[in-house]
Amino acid sequence: MSIAAKLTSWLSFSSNRQDRLRGEARRLAVGILPLNEVLSRREEVPSHVGRIDGNERWESWRWLVAAHHMAQSQLSVVRDCRSVVRRASRLRLDEKDRDHFDGSFIACFSGPLEASREEISDLGVLDTKLEEREGLWRHLENEVEEAQPPVFVSHAFLRLSDSTGLEMASLFIAGLIGLGAVFMAFFYATAAGQAANAYWTLDDLIVQGIFVLPQIGAALLVLEVVFAVMRRVSGGRGSYRWHSVIMRHPIIVAVGFFLVMSVVLSIDGHRRGKEKLEDFKTAMNRESGANRQMATVLDRTVLNDIYLVGTTDRTAIFLQMKEGSTGVSGDAPTFGWTAGCVASSFGIFNGSCGVEDESKHLVLVMDRALVVCHAKKGECETPKPEAKGNGNGNGNVESDPIAQQLASLDTKVGEIKQLSDDHHTFVEGEFEDVEEHMNRHLGIVVKAIGGANGVEIDPHGDVVEDVPTAQDE
Repeated sequence: MSIAAKLTSWLSFSSNRQDRLRGEARRLAVGILPLNEVLSRREEVPSHVGRIDGNERWESWRWLVAAHHMAQSQLSVVRDCRSVVRRASRLRLDEKDRDHFDGSFIACFSGPLEASREEISDLGVLDTKLEEREGLWRHLENEVEEAQPPVFVSHAFLRLSDSTGLEMASLFIAGLIGLGAVFMAFFYATAAGQAANAYWTLDDLIVQGIFVLPQIGAALLVLEVVFAVMRRVSGGRGSYRWHSVIMRHPIIVAVGFFLVMSVVLSIDGHRRGKEKLEDFKTAMNRESGANRQMATVLDRTVLNDIYLVGTTDRTAIFLQMKEGSTGVSGDAPTFGWTAGCVASSFGIFNGSCGVEDESKHLVLVMDRALVVCHAKKGECETPKPEAKGNGNGNGNVESDPIAQQLASLDTKVGEIKQLSDDHHTFVEGEFEDVEEHMNRHLGIVVKAIGGANGVEIDPHGDVVEDVPTAQDE
């Protein structure tokens, strides 16, 4: 009997044991499925077993797992019903009370068992009917277990589209991007003291997701092997129990796998970051300096004693030994500190993240477009020192090609400015000539206009006196 049924029986405040048994019988009888349900499913088992390896294998797998789950559930219900019947048969009642109790008790099961009161004459017959129903469900369970549909953990990911309504490809890419971001964050936080998420682009996340794809595939392969071993050890019934978990809870399986892989990749990112930091210390602490690196920037700046941690789509992140230091010391950050740095970088909580002041190296985040050369020390071109002459005796300073181009551009700008000034001077002179010409002829024009209207006007435009016309005379 189920735990809930036992608690209900024990905690009942009814003083009549017969009423408690009848109430328990009614509750359990509701869970009995019709006879046609088990018979129809037994008829369908061979057809679904034959399609396990065909094009409809996915639907057949789901049907077989659902049928096995239903058979187990009904077996549990029928066993609880038989337990109640046996307890009811042990009641000590007189003949009159026994007939009345048996009639009301059997009535609870006559409907679900699809049998009349005449077909179930007493509790012994009722127990036999329940035993027959239990045998049918037991046969169905055994027939389905013999099929052994090959359900794998990967099927949970295939069912995500049905459970979430999203495309499988979108979920797969989103998972890769998330796991790649976890690896990058812990790698750069350990090696450079910052998660560097402010410099990431979508291309960085996709590329890093592709890089961690082999690790995800290996983890999934190990998980499938462990799952297969567990299925074989637990046997048929245990195998279907695991099948039920995979088929009914795909989101839980997928989220659990993502969380486990996040932990694995964060540990791996921390480990590789420590290796990068140790390689930097080894290169800087060697007296010969043969393994030290250098870089040349577009403005001809030279970066010496550096070590490339990694590159993103837009940046190149270097470690550089401080000026005057003979080597790099200090321990690599712990995993706890790295986790706090990553959480702080993503805004989960406020915390410190960065290279400590007492460390003997710097972190340089450079624009990749500005780095024109990165190689071992001495292999990049360095700016040439200034010379007193260029060898032809004119005393000019020899400059690099970029400086020559800048000087040429400056000369052209000066020439354009001189032409603009000359043009402005020429235009101002022309305007002065026009103004002088207009002033010289203004008196003549104004006098002619005044005479035509009978008014004498001086050259400045003022009226002198009226001039009589022939009409006035």
